[in-house]
Amino acid sequence: MEKEPEFLQRAYEACRHHALRMIANAREIDGMLAWVDPKPQKGFKVDANMDLVNMAIDYGQTGVVYVLSETGKYLKDQEILEAAKKGADFIVKHAVKTERGYKFPWHVYLEKQ
Repeated sequence: MEKEPEFLQRAYEACRHHALRMIANAREIDGMLAWVDPKPQKGFKVDANMDLVNMAIDYGQTGVVYVLSETGKYLKDQEILEAAKKGADFIVKHAVKTERGYKFPWHVYLEKQ
């Protein structure tokens, strides 16, 4: 198909555009990146002076890092890969060592900016 390379180029550009939008929406904290949940699920009590970072893979920090990692790898884009590393650093910072390894909190609370 003649149009296939054109379609692939548009798909690459769309992936990069969305990845850069995710990066632009991150909060930088001590050289790390965190994605604040704009609408925490009902039932979560969040102090008015705090923001919530959902650490789950489906709707949270871990999922964003995974998507950025895969997108950056696929597009061979260092900017996206660097953002994924900074997001992973935030996750690792909040790891809690246990007798059997590490566990991670479901949520992390940050002071509002």
